[in-house]
Amino acid sequence: VFRGDYHLLKTMDTLYPGHRAAGGGSVSVYEWLSQFLPFSTFNNNFDVFTASNICEIGAVGLPFILMLLFMIDYKKLNVKHLNFVMNKKGVVLISGLILMNVWMLVPLPAWSGKIFLWDNVQPSRMKYAEGFLLSITFLLAVREIPLVVSWRRFILYSVLILVGWWLTKGLYTNWFNSSISSVDVGFRNNYLDLIFIIAMFCTTLAVNYLKCDALEAVMVTSTFLLAIVMCQFNPVQSSETIFSNHTNIKANLDPLVNTKNGTLAVKGYFGATLNGLGYKSVTHVTAVPAMDVWRKYFPELDENKFNSVFNRYSHIRLADVAEPKLVWADAIEVPVNIFSNELYFPVTIDESSHIPFSINKNEALTGFFKSVHGGKLKTLSIMIGTYSGLSTGNIMLTLCNGGVCENASTTLQNAADNSYLPLVFNTPLVINSSELTYYTLKISGDATYPTAIWLYKDKDNINVFTGHYNSVISGLTPRIKLKYEAS
Repeated sequence: VFRGDYHLLKTMDTLYPGHRAAGGGSVSVYEWLSQFLPFSTFNNNFDVFTASNICEIGAVGLPFILMLLFMIDYKKLNVKHLNFVMNKKGVVLISGLILMNVWMLVPLPAWSGKIFLWDNVQPSRMKYAEGFLLSITFLLAVREIPLVVSWRRFILYSVLILVGWWLTKGLYTNWFNSSISSVDVGFRNNYLDLIFIIAMFCTTLAVNYLKCDALEAVMVTSTFLLAIVMCQFNPVQSSETIFSNHTNIKANLDPLVNTKNGTLAVKGYFGATLNGLGYKSVTHVTAVPAMDVWRKYFPELDENKFNSVFNRYSHIRLADVAEPKLVWADAIEVPVNIFSNELYFPVTIDESSHIPFSINKNEALTGFFKSVHGGKLKTLSIMIGTYSGLSTGNIMLTLCNGGVCENASTTLQNAADNSYLPLVFNTPLVINSSELTYYTLKISGDATYPTAIWLYKDKDNINVFTGHYNSVISGLTPRIKLKYEAS
């Protein structure tokens, strides 16, 4: 038995995907329209608006469908032109299209999809298959239908594209507002949809002045312009980033590796990224659940809850939670403190209230913590923002407890944006939990752009900070991660 067959058979006993049952109707009308307006769900950088990543928004959306709908000569259309639609092949294909669209849009119970095994996957996964079938069916049908290409139809088509662009990009992403600069940035990031007007313009020229066949002209112009846009995605991306040494990232991660067993347990990473970097990472993706392993870590967990959480294909994420929990059908969170001597401070924060506190070169942010856990502190990681990688220079930390101080510093070059930045002490600082812990953060070096320290409302309201212009901010605290030596 091949290893792949073994894994496939083992997943039959899992709750997900082995025994999942998905109902219909989870595809929004907005995403459904992307089969006619192919670029409506992402911007020029391929950042999507309605899904977690570009792969999950994927539908076969081809511009020629809407273009041809505008070219049909509806006055000359008669029954003989609908021969394909009424023959057996056409009936089968169109029936399939209707059923697929109903499954995507209508909230049907899972049992109704069993005959085609559609209940085994989410309706959103139907978008690619339905779009592909729509393209084939439409091309087969339109071959026998009379077409007319005119400047009047070009104008009507252009108006529809502009309206669709406004509704899907402008209103959905809210960049059409009173700010001129916002409109300018919004346009520069979202103009791809307008390229279809160029395709229709070229088609109209080719048919009316070069006497090209209408169907051939549509296919050539739309395919060419579609390729110009879509070939900027994966097919031409460099793999250099994947196979580089990742020196700066590893410099931050290496000190966090457990020296006793070689494992790495850190928050903020997803999938098998850390394993791909060569670490024995707790954060992972497991196709087949290791039930015996998880039971050793959580022997007291109720059997039903244990099975519900772990008996599935899953992305393992470390989080500041009290016990394991299911956050998505294929994602679970487990307590980070089970695998690491890490603590997060403050424990309770209001995630919706954070604000960026910008620090420029030679400016400092100072304050203190109460009731920090005692022990030998190795690393203090602080949540920072780098303004999409623009921050430069070095960040320096001075941490004092009980009259003893230690310093740590690191470069901001290639630091992850909106993530924890580790600051490692050469000599661990002994923390006495009964003493106040004072800190000073300062930016130095070639810092030509500020760095943001993310501050959160502290429900205990026990912290005071000094920053720009010696101003005082109360009731806010930075989000920090503390890593101690193993006891």
